[in-house]
Amino acid sequence: MNSSLRGVQRGVNLEAQISLDLVFAAMMISQMSTRLRGLFVFVVMIVVTVSCSRDPERATAHRVEALIRDNQLQAAMQTTDAYLEKHADAISLLRLASSLP
Repeated sequence: MNSSLRGVQRGVNLEAQISLDLVFAAMMISQMSTRLRGLFVFVVMIVVTVSCSRDPERATAHRVEALIRDNQLQAAMQTTDAYLEKHADAISLLRLASSLP
């Protein structure tokens, strides 16, 4: 009794072989999704770490500079004063405050 299917051994139940192949395929897919999920979590952690480690003084200075560019001098002065009340040693904001009219 010769089988016309290649790769199937004699005496092996075809349905059992297909079931085993499907289980193996499902295991491969789950391993790939686990790797992708792990990579995704790693990338998200890096993004959160980078965004949280941003210097608040630099961020405030960029915001004040944007307000000055938009000719919103009063808002720039208020933002600078509010930050300097909490952080009196903020050098970049002290320079910006001295340049405001």
